[in-house]
Amino acid sequence: MTNRFESPSAHLAAERGLGSRREQGAQTREMLLDAAAIEFERHGVAGTRIEDIAQRAGVTRGALYFHFKTVENIARELLHGEFGLLPELLEGTRSQNLRGLRAAREFSLRVIARMRDDLRTRASMHIAEEMGEVNTRGLFLQDWQNILIPFLQQAIADHEIREDQDIRDTAAVIVECAWGALLVARESGRAEDLGDRFERVWSRLLLGIEVDRGPRLV
Repeated sequence: MTNRFESPSAHLAAERGLGSRREQGAQTREMLLDAAAIEFERHGVAGTRIEDIAQRAGVTRGALYFHFKTVENIARELLHGEFGLLPELLEGTRSQNLRGLRAAREFSLRVIARMRDDLRTRASMHIAEEMGEVNTRGLFLQDWQNILIPFLQQAIADHEIREDQDIRDTAAVIVECAWGALLVARESGRAEDLGDRFERVWSRLLLGIEVDRGPRLV
């Protein structure tokens, strides 16, 4: 409660100080998550110590414990935070005014590119594998499929793909192919080839679902 004899300037300064501390706390939390992502990607959750994360972030153990109590707490924060990236990527796809197959392709490419390029997202993949979080990853893949379904419905309406398609099954195949391209690129150590791998998979997938328009001109 504000002291009634306290000057307005002193009260304002106190509020600014509180805001500054909150901003610093938020920045420290982000630094810790980034530092943990590096450690998890390199050494796994089991091979990472609290001291490793604090040292990489450049903070004391006390500062780390203010935000997180254990290494597992940090891992779960990264896991659940990064597997929630789909709405952001969907918004980016919609901003390009795409529909149908072009939208499905663009959205899926954005997802796997994010999972290749973003430090925290890459770490979340390692965490899910190591901690056996199959439910979290399964829900992520299911959400991805559900986002593709309206695009595939548009593709049918636009006569891009055949009407006899089971669009849920087609959405699942697209996700499985894109995910497979990501894993192969990662395990082969040639992440830069991800776009080409996805395009090869995509072109072959289209052969099974596109409307037959007769021989293609080369």
